[in-house]
Amino acid sequence: MQNFLEIGNVSKSFGQTEVLRGLDLSVKEKEILVLLGPSGCGKTTLLRIIAGLIEPDGGSLTLEGKDLLSVPVEKREIGFVFQKYALFPHMNVEDNITFGLKLRKLDKNEIRERLDSVLDLVELKGYEKRMINELSGGQQQRVALARAIIIKPKLMLLDEPLSNLDAKLRASVRVNIVRILKKLGITAIMVTHDQIEAMTMGDRVVLMNEGKISQDGKPKEIYFNPRNLFVAEFLGTPRINVLPLKKEGTSFFLGSESVDGSLLSLWTKSDAEALPDGTYSLGVRPENIVRDSSGYKATVNLLEVSGADTNVHLTFLGSDYVMRTNSEGQELMPGDEIEVSFLPSSCFLFDKSGERI
Repeated sequence: MQNFLEIGNVSKSFGQTEVLRGLDLSVKEKEILVLLGPSGCGKTTLLRIIAGLIEPDGGSLTLEGKDLLSVPVEKREIGFVFQKYALFPHMNVEDNITFGLKLRKLDKNEIRERLDSVLDLVELKGYEKRMINELSGGQQQRVALARAIIIKPKLMLLDEPLSNLDAKLRASVRVNIVRILKKLGITAIMVTHDQIEAMTMGDRVVLMNEGKISQDGKPKEIYFNPRNLFVAEFLGTPRINVLPLKKEGTSFFLGSESVDGSLLSLWTKSDAEALPDGTYSLGVRPENIVRDSSGYKATVNLLEVSGADTNVHLTFLGSDYVMRTNSEGQELMPGDEIEVSFLPSSCFLFDKSGERI
């Protein structure tokens, strides 16, 4: 079965800076795909290449099996929601939303019919004559979304559409965006550097780094099964604990303390005894450190209460860790001595280059 959008070996440089390095990616019809990664990883550049705002240096781009690179921007049937919305301040809501349809010289009755439909969809009925500066940030975001939807795009592109909203509004708006896209069956690609947005909005997440794809998969898949150390560290709040591990013959050292090889195998689902001598990294997520009366002695250094969860900063095995635990009934204090261990099969082992073992 042919994918809806195919991106093949796309590269792009700005001067001496290589932004995209032969990137390959496919998108299925009606899928919401999120491009996630740090600033400068190439995600927005890729989005703009798809939109036709930037020409790639090489590679191919096809939409429904047809070459997209030869199609002018205005004929690509692509909706684009910009980070700063790019709304016209001298126009009211109605004129902003219908601007693209008027450029296409659609019939007035068709424009009115589409406008009524999209206003209902984004819950802006009654706001048609409001000027942009009379709207809240969330309402402006919905105007930008409506303007992109009203042209009935084959593909929707969203470039950090929630970055200008406060945290409370961001949570409700992201739910509305997903609801609208799913209701209309629109294929969408969204760019963000916010892992929560990516994990909650995407059917699939593509984590990018330095112009390449580090991992591509469903949100839970890349969180619970990271391919490399970059992926493991980028996803998760608080960040994953990463500790230096050393093997010398039959001995293992985590931080400055000796650990049992059979325990290491239990933690990581790997045959620790078969590892070559050398240095490694052990990754354990905060939620996979638990109190255990037969575990390692640990000292509580700091408590961060964040509502339902508490992040407990600990020192044990000669290293510092963060343990995430339920706040209810939490009575720990800095300086307390407790015993903890790692859940079986919950740790990740990485080689010197950061690749998962």
